Amino acid sequence: VQDPSKKSRSGDRVAFIVIDFWTRTIDAYPARTKDNDEVFDSFKEYLGPDCIPKAVFSDNAGEITSAVKALGAHAPTCTPHVPQTNGCAESGVRKVTEGTACSLEQSGFSYQWWNGAMPHYTFLRNATDIQHYGTTPYFARYGMDFNGHRVPFGAEIAYMRLTRDAKCDRDYPVSAKNHKGLLLGYV
Repeated sequence: VQDPSKKSRSGDRVAFIVIDFWTRTIDAYPARTKDNDEVFDSFKEYLGPDCIPKAVFSDNAGEITSAVKALGAHAPTCTPHVPQTNGCAESGVRKVTEGTACSLEQSGFSYQWWNGAMPHYTFLRNATDIQHYGTTPYFARYGMDFNGHRVPFGAEIAYMRLTRDAKCDRDYPVSAKNHKGLLLGYV
């Protein structure tokens, strides 16, 4: 969860962090609010349409508990407002928060870009960090390594090929067809 006073450029104020204990995948879903629908939609985006988790560990926040019930999953409890009883989740949130802050610092972007830097950080972390079981979370989840370039958030891309629909001031028959751009995340 982000600081609610730090609104992103698109109005996001919070983030839902998902940690898969089996693959060690961490994902982040920025959102405007912490309501039940936003949390449920984030769960479904992470899990896919037909997956029901065996158990979901959380801080017992009402919106998470409601989403877990709607998913039909088991929700073991922890002691509310005592982070020590939910150490794995708290550690994951800390990793994502620190990784996002580092991504923003390295890119030179202001905090309003946190909602782009956060999913970018989690994707690269999943694709590169070798876990105790000998592979990356990306490999554990998808059964293959990520073969793309690992480019930092906000990095300048020297040659970005524009689509035919994109218009640019330099779109003349004799102008360059490649343009500089910034990487703001993986799709």
